[in-house]
Amino acid sequence: MLRKLLSLSAFLLLASCAMQKPGSFEIPWQRSSSNEQEDGLTALLSAVQGSGLLLTSTGSEAAPHEIILVTEAHCVECREFQLQYLPQILEPFLSKGSVHLTVVPLILRKYEGSRSAALVTACAEKLGLGFRIHAILFPVAANRRNDYGGMGNTLGMNQKSLDACLADPATIAAVEAQQQLLSGAHINLVPTFIIDGDVRVGLPSPREFQQELAALSSE
Repeated sequence: MLRKLLSLSAFLLLASCAMQKPGSFEIPWQRSSSNEQEDGLTALLSAVQGSGLLLTSTGSEAAPHEIILVTEAHCVECREFQLQYLPQILEPFLSKGSVHLTVVPLILRKYEGSRSAALVTACAEKLGLGFRIHAILFPVAANRRNDYGGMGNTLGMNQKSLDACLADPATIAAVEAQQQLLSGAHINLVPTFIIDGDVRVGLPSPREFQQELAALSSE
């Protein structure tokens, strides 16, 4: 009974995005796999490697290792890790061409601006801003806005072009497809890392993530 209560407590902490700050972890970076997840994960990986989903990415597409980061701009711990630690940890591996990173936004009902942030991120890819949107959007999302559609200039995009992109059915369809793929892969927590098809749920310490990338590069 005690084991069940502890497992439930850990799950609730992850689900609420109330994980410890980098460097002081009590909940480990957990692997996640199930038979139900396998088919959906295969579809997600295949779609990410294709085109049309308007996903932002960085690094060489020819890199031998693929990392997919499922995140949400309003998640405080996700924001801290992505802005403070991810760039400096990734840079050596990106410069060597050993890693390619793709970001997939997960729309969460608990954040009113979650869908708007996902659409704006898709438009950033469509309008050429690409991966740079995260360094701009994450700090803005700290104010928990409900709608980012009117913030073209702040987000580094022409407002008229952003308006047209947000109204484009193709943009909406791409974001919906992203969410369907995540749902099919049973991914509903942020952050979730998919490293060469291996699903990890939770927030790694900077050292843990760096060691993981180093191990990949040595293979």
